[in-house]
Amino acid sequence: MSSVRSMALSGFIALVLAVSVIAAVTFSGASGQLGSAFFTTTNGTTQTNTSSGQTRSNSGNVQSTTTSSLGGAGILSVLITDPPHVPAGVTKVYVSYRDLAAHTAQAQSSMGWVTLKSTGQVELLGTLNVTQTLSSASLPNGNYDALRFNVSSALVTFNGKNYTAFVQSALITATIEGGTHVSNSKATAAVVDIQPTVINIGSLSTPEFVIRAVARAFSVPSGEVNEQMKQDGYRMSLLGKQWWSDDEAKFSTTLQIMSASLTANAVTLTAKNSGSENAALRMIIISPLASPQSGDGGDDIPNQFFGSAILRVLSNQSMVPLLMHAMTPYVRSGDNSPYNIGDLFGGGYNLTSGSSVTLSYTGSIYLVVNSNNPNQTIVSGTQYRITLLADEAVASIVITAG
Repeated sequence: MSSVRSMALSGFIALVLAVSVIAAVTFSGASGQLGSAFFTTTNGTTQTNTSSGQTRSNSGNVQSTTTSSLGGAGILSVLITDPPHVPAGVTKVYVSYRDLAAHTAQAQSSMGWVTLKSTGQVELLGTLNVTQTLSSASLPNGNYDALRFNVSSALVTFNGKNYTAFVQSALITATIEGGTHVSNSKATAAVVDIQPTVINIGSLSTPEFVIRAVARAFSVPSGEVNEQMKQDGYRMSLLGKQWWSDDEAKFSTTLQIMSASLTANAVTLTAKNSGSENAALRMIIISPLASPQSGDGGDDIPNQFFGSAILRVLSNQSMVPLLMHAMTPYVRSGDNSPYNIGDLFGGGYNLTSGSSVTLSYTGSIYLVVNSNNPNQTIVSGTQYRITLLADEAVASIVITAG
């Protein structure tokens, strides 16, 4: 009997050990997939789905998709830099944005956007010749051809005071020149080169700022990407970076005013685009100088529109005045602005790379000073600054009226 009990006990122990081994192997195989499969449902219970990688609630509806830890995703850092055009007296331009996203190259333009960051803020004048990291995020491996964000609000510091600015074209989309490839084998970075123009359509005492911006983006060479770029707010100087100089040379708009003439009843201006990209010419601003000077006035933007004549550039190379009389101003819906923002930036003439154009207007030219003196005219022998404003560039010249 004792030998029979011994044999039975030995068989039972063997069976227990065999079940334990099978269970251990099964558990080991499942645990190798937990990194890509576990999730928490809305009621806090944890479930797994190792076959599809999808997360589901208890009702079975898909909540989100988790990328496998074995591969399929890489890091993209988005940086911003800014060559601004601002009037004298503007020292800060704060922009709050939302929905920073990257676009999958294979998708349609209205689809394939992957959000990188929901909200953020950046001070644009502080990014001149410097990049600042806006966000770093994990994206599925693949090619991306554009970045975009919505400017939700803007603040301009002018003569030490802050003013809310109106943003024309709040959705900023920047095409990545040549695209960028995100891979789990190495980190990737792209620079958004935003080119805002700030103008004061009001006066010095009651300024009203409008910001108009266009942007393009460039992929950062892999050898220039570092771990610090993944940190939001990280700043890197672009001075001396050959890859950046090369990109600017390939994709730049450079306006030059070759000649100009001005009388009380006519203005003519010849401009050349010596850059590699087209320029959308929008308006010219004629402003009297506070003190006489000579030579080229550079690319300064007048610090106010009042006291100036504003003419919109049309597609047929002609120009029309935007404000004929301050007592009957154009208005923007909901306020008392003397200009219609759509009129300011509407129309335009496309000046292609390497070409020139002559813009002209014949008719009375009025400098709007205030409602009591709306019809001040151009005075012969007086110096004026003529500023040509494009989406991508600004140029100006100082001449003496004939």
